[in-house]
Amino acid sequence: MGCNTDYFYEILPLLNKPAIDLIHSIAPNDTRKAMFAEADSLLSKRIVINNYTRNQLYEIVKTHTGNITQQDKIHVIPNGVEINNNYLSDNDLKYRIGFIGRWSLEKRPELFLELAKKLKIDFPHLEFVMAGSAMNLHDEEITKAGVKNLGSIKDKQKLKNIYKSLDFLIITSTYEGFPMVMMESMPFGVIPVCTDVGGIHEHINHEVNGFLINEEQNKDIVLSMVNLISYLYQNQKIISKISEETASYASQNFDIEKFNDSYKKLLLE
Repeated sequence: MGCNTDYFYEILPLLNKPAIDLIHSIAPNDTRKAMFAEADSLLSKRIVINNYTRNQLYEIVKTHTGNITQQDKIHVIPNGVEINNNYLSDNDLKYRIGFIGRWSLEKRPELFLELAKKLKIDFPHLEFVMAGSAMNLHDEEITKAGVKNLGSIKDKQKLKNIYKSLDFLIITSTYEGFPMVMMESMPFGVIPVCTDVGGIHEHINHEVNGFLINEEQNKDIVLSMVNLISYLYQNQKIISKISEETASYASQNFDIEKFNDSYKKLLLE
């Protein structure tokens, strides 16, 4: 079994045992597309984490090889997290909004900084935090935007405490599979406000357990998020209701036992 390593695909023709690959997401200009396609006939099974990536993989194989992969070869198994049903302890607002993830081009963290600067004009009491790898390389611009830089968090309990302290998690990515930070934060009732990319819409029902932003231009994404969050903080009962739905959905769909059972069933077939 291989995931996120070119070496796996290089040795694949030499293997004489059943082989499986796992693909989390495929970028628009992903350099691995030809490799994914050429490997299809050598793999006994393929795993993706959402239907969006499954459809991408079907199309990639067809485009590069002219063949259509077997319908039952690609299996969708979403990721999972350990969930404690007592995560959501109250509906009290924290007035804290977070961006959790690495600082990278496709994540567009600079949009979060713009969001923070604009919201602070009318809501100076709001607190904005960022955590993830490479944050310290951008500490000056993060601090200048009035955002607290929490750096890279490797302690699981510290990360849980951060999630528990948030009202909203902001996702500004250009593409995603389905972010682990959403799975990890939603059990705490943290409401995701996301660009509608990748497989996010497969789990987020707009205005029910989160919010999907469909604008494409950076300035329009920021403006839409600013208007949305401004409205929600002026209608706090909506926040409480959606927070409960968010935690409930996570409990029912993201639990690690469901993930484990899916893999056991697949590997024992």
